[in-house]
Amino acid sequence: MRSPYNNLKTNQMKTKLFSLAGIAMLFFLGSCSNDDSAPNQFVIQNPEITGYKITSNTTHPGNADLPTILSMTIGNVQDGKLVSATRENIIDGVSQGSQTILAFTFSNNLVTKREAEGDIKDFFYDANRNLIAINWHRAAGDDNYYRFVNATPAIVYIEKLTLPYDNALAQIARRSIVEFNAHDQIIRAGRDFNLDGVNDDESHFEYTSDNVTAIHLNDGTVNTYTYSPVYENFQLLMEQTLGKRVQWLLDSETFSFQPAKSVAFSHKVSSEEYSSATYELAGEYYTKKTKTTSDVGAGIENTTVTEFFFN
Repeated sequence: MRSPYNNLKTNQMKTKLFSLAGIAMLFFLGSCSNDDSAPNQFVIQNPEITGYKITSNTTHPGNADLPTILSMTIGNVQDGKLVSATRENIIDGVSQGSQTILAFTFSNNLVTKREAEGDIKDFFYDANRNLIAINWHRAAGDDNYYRFVNATPAIVYIEKLTLPYDNALAQIARRSIVEFNAHDQIIRAGRDFNLDGVNDDESHFEYTSDNVTAIHLNDGTVNTYTYSPVYENFQLLMEQTLGKRVQWLLDSETFSFQPAKSVAFSHKVSSEEYSSATYELAGEYYTKKTKTTSDVGAGIENTTVTEFFFN
């Protein structure tokens, strides 16, 4: 499975592990850079994201033979949920057309389908609105099947199956087990190799508010994390779109062996990410983020501007 994402660009999945990383987060408005003491232009009260725009400009300084590529992604948000995202690529000033790169389908306020450039996930729920299965057709052409067994209100088995969950011939290919706290945050995750209901290796997670602040690995190592005072809008939007527990479950198998991936689900922008970009703020939300990266060896420079719009 995979995480949000940190940008909303959908990624081609290169493993058969179930993850939602393609996806991302959203929120913003005001003016300052990375100076926490700088005054805000205004403050958003009870913000609701109405959309976002990502503009990515890639150039090749010193090499006029290589094209300039401008990519514009527009997020369509309805009633606080991400419905779709479209992208237009412009090469040397010529549009290559616009296409839908991400789309969600809802029923009874639950996500029932996610489509991302040929990568399709169908979601299934029980009568209590608990996620119980996902059928995942990858863009590469293969199919993956996952079942979520709610052993207790807090403990969930994530099982990769050989066939869809409702096929009586389906067998368990592998299993991970996670435990949630009362705030629908995963507090432990691991892999149950022999399918006896007990994880054979396990990581434990600590939180401050809605941020992962420490991960205790199976080997005794403890990794700690710090955050800026600014909310990560994309994470807040995806949580609103999918539902908090469903979003965590989508990446839960990944957390069982790559626990650091869980940091992307924190509500605040990490200290490291915050220091690498310039933000315009409205209170604790960002309305604009500008980040420039370069690869001197390859002669490539990219500037990405992310903007959020609110009611």
